[in-house]
Amino acid sequence: MRDIVQVDTHYTRSINLERDAESSDVLRAYIPTSRAIQTLDKIAQTFNQKTMPRAWSLVGPYGSGKSSFAAFLAHLLENQERTNSVLAEEILQRHNPDVAEKFTACTHDSNAYCIVLLTGSPNR
Repeated sequence: MRDIVQVDTHYTRSINLERDAESSDVLRAYIPTSRAIQTLDKIAQTFNQKTMPRAWSLVGPYGSGKSSFAAFLAHLLENQERTNSVLAEEILQRHNPDVAEKFTACTHDSNAYCIVLLTGSPNR
């Protein structure tokens, strides 16, 4: 079975935002799920709407992709001249050109959004 099925070693460890947020390898391995695409679409809809919420919480069980999604979104919103931003845009374009266009329309004329990645852990 080992000769037939191989698992990309990237998927055998969890993402840590402090360690992996700038990793182009982590970004290249990201596969936007249908839920991620829906969430990105909802976020894109808020760019030009003053009355829509602009604070988001990602909630889900361990290993569900919250940190990977956060890193991906951060690259979509950062300065468009950065290599990882271009890569994130290409990934989104491959998976959903309509949502990619919404992000492009709102980010290409800006210097970037202020990106703050937060992690938490329970107090002991």
